[in-house]
Amino acid sequence: MTDTLYPLTIATFMVAWVIGAALVGVTAGHRGFHPLAWGLVSLIVSPFAGIVLLTLITPRAGPRLRP
Repeated sequence: MTDTLYPLTIATFMVAWVIGAALVGVTAGHRGFHPLAWGLVSLIVSPFAGIVLLTLITPRAGPRLRP
């Protein structure tokens, strides 16, 4: 089951990543900026932003209060 779900999950996030970058480009284009440039910037910057957000919400390893 994991062999099927893992690639589907990755594929879903990749599609969402590209659609999000396209939406950033379209929005930038409507505001007078270069849509392709902003779409590419979004593709490059968004994984790093995601890593930072995951780092902030992931609990730190340490002693547990409950055994």
